[in-house]
Amino acid sequence: MSDSAERLRRLLLLVPYLAQHPGISVDALAAAMNLSREEVLSDLELLPLVGRPPFTPGDYIDLTVEDDTVTLTLDQRFSRPPRLTAPEAAALAAAAAALDPHEGDGLHRALQKLEQALPPSARGAYKTLASRVTAAGDAGLEDLLRPLAESVVRKRELVIEYLSATSQEPQRRTLQPWRVFSHRGLWYLYALDVDKKAERLFRVDRITRLTPTAERFEPPAKLPQPGEELLPRARKEAEAEPPVLRFGKRVAALALERFPGEASREPDGRVRVTLPGATTEWLVSLALAHAGDVEVLGPAELRALVQAAVRAQLAGYRR
Repeated sequence: MSDSAERLRRLLLLVPYLAQHPGISVDALAAAMNLSREEVLSDLELLPLVGRPPFTPGDYIDLTVEDDTVTLTLDQRFSRPPRLTAPEAAALAAAAAALDPHEGDGLHRALQKLEQALPPSARGAYKTLASRVTAAGDAGLEDLLRPLAESVVRKRELVIEYLSATSQEPQRRTLQPWRVFSHRGLWYLYALDVDKKAERLFRVDRITRLTPTAERFEPPAKLPQPGEELLPRARKEAEAEPPVLRFGKRVAALALERFPGEASREPDGRVRVTLPGATTEWLVSLALAHAGDVEVLGPAELRALVQAAVRAQLAGYRR
């Protein structure tokens, strides 16, 4: 087993063990895990850094080491089983697969139950996404990157099925691929959407099927220089009304600590936070994570998206 897989296994064991043994000493924990004191302290430093971007401590786990004793508190959202989307289920399956489950063992049965629990409409997307996510980084994308690059070089159109962040089912697109590039750890396809007659950016890991065609095309004489594909999006975000959230008194201290440069305290003790450049998906997730304690002041589109997400969550729990 690789070092990363072994460490993941330890971290997954640490969480339930610490939850069941509050106040355990560091030395006792090291003995229980059959690790050195230094290895345990290193794992305890890493354990809180889970959650959503920017991956700050405290998203899901509140961990303290004080007077040589360890206490872990899980987020209260874990008190009720979550309803997973296809991408969330794929991420969970990928993490479990790193532990190398075998036919018939508990983890293998859990993965089978995970797939069975998904709505039928999401199972196809789950299987496709789970097969794309691997512990080897870009290895799972090799079967996509190679034909994409060949289509760019040969100037051949291709047809993809694309699962966007807001869609439940993959959408069929006919593209003229202009460039494939990596940015901040993700692979992107810069292409012309033939049907919409507009240039678009596509995340390669969201392509569920790719079919090269024999149809040739000629790219524009003037394409953006490498690295400039994201500039139109960046300019659009800069010109748009910045998202503004208001954190209630109960989570005001958290907002001031987490967003020191963007937060300002209001006279009544609440905290206003302006977050230009943040993605819509992350902002909606942030608002949902502090349900009832975070108010979206603007823009109106973001407020409507959060309201729709809340209604969807409530509908899921009522089923």
